[in-house]
Amino acid sequence: MAASTRRAPPALAIESAAPPFAALHRAVHAIQQAVHESDLDVTHAEAVVLALLAHTGQATMGEIHCGFGFRKSTVTNVIDRLVDRKLAERHADPSDGRSWLVRLTPAGVATSRRVLKIFRDVELRVAHILAGDDS
Repeated sequence: MAASTRRAPPALAIESAAPPFAALHRAVHAIQQAVHESDLDVTHAEAVVLALLAHTGQATMGEIHCGFGFRKSTVTNVIDRLVDRKLAERHADPSDGRSWLVRLTPAGVATSRRVLKIFRDVELRVAHILAGDDS
């Protein structure tokens, strides 16, 4: 067997990595805070799923899991809560009997529009945070 010619990427010096990671953390925090301070009564994870479904129309549980990196149990819990609150509905995927499709209800569409407005409103603030301008 031939030796691998692939090289490991160079180590990232912590001092060069810290500012981007800190800025990214502040940006995520700004999004979470905007959702928390809204009157929507949704969690950050629920808001993200509502926004995804507003954009895609429907998604499988696996697509939601892969798209955002949430644990599968987190996706299940978020979808369960959205279904319980009549913001989403779950149907068997006709192309794969082992999978579920999730889509918004009319109430979910209305809530997702409000979520998207919050995301748009915070988008400029997040852009400034990522650029290192916290003002």
